[in-house]
Amino acid sequence: MSEDHRFREFVDKVFKTVLDWHPTIGTYLGLHEYDPYMDDFSRDQVLREIRQIERWLEELLGFDLKKLSHINRVDWEILRRDFEIELFMGKELKIWERVNNLGEIVMSAIYLLFIKDFAPFEQRLGSIISRLSYIDKIARDLKERCTRPVKTWSKDSVRGRASHDWISETNRTDCRVHEDF
Repeated sequence: MSEDHRFREFVDKVFKTVLDWHPTIGTYLGLHEYDPYMDDFSRDQVLREIRQIERWLEELLGFDLKKLSHINRVDWEILRRDFEIELFMGKELKIWERVNNLGEIVMSAIYLLFIKDFAPFEQRLGSIISRLSYIDKIARDLKERCTRPVKTWSKDSVRGRASHDWISETNRTDCRVHEDF
């Protein structure tokens, strides 16, 4: 098997896995089999993704660039940089420990389902309802993983959420507010 072929299989595997982790990306790409599903925002999932990206980066660095076509070398470089950025964000900055952005997550997850006319509204509404059924779990996951929130963001989050009746009372809890950062 050629290096180019092995590399394309690797890219396909990464792409499929990322869509499984983040079905909302599938919706943005027009892959509507992902429409009813939501991303897993749990701490365990974040850590799984970090470990997998570390393995992918190691595997990526094992490709012989001299044997890759020009376009695959470009894709190789894009993936390398993306993996390095994801690892920096996940392991060093740990933004995922600092942000409880439930409203943004929910709104971005249903936005395209509302505005794009790719299917009858009833079908899109079914996917919207399905995604909304994940809110309680996402809220619990965000609360659990948000261990070092940015004070200003947390206050804004509480103020914004308190004004929305559609978020259940159990979702109005916020993670502890710290003075650091």
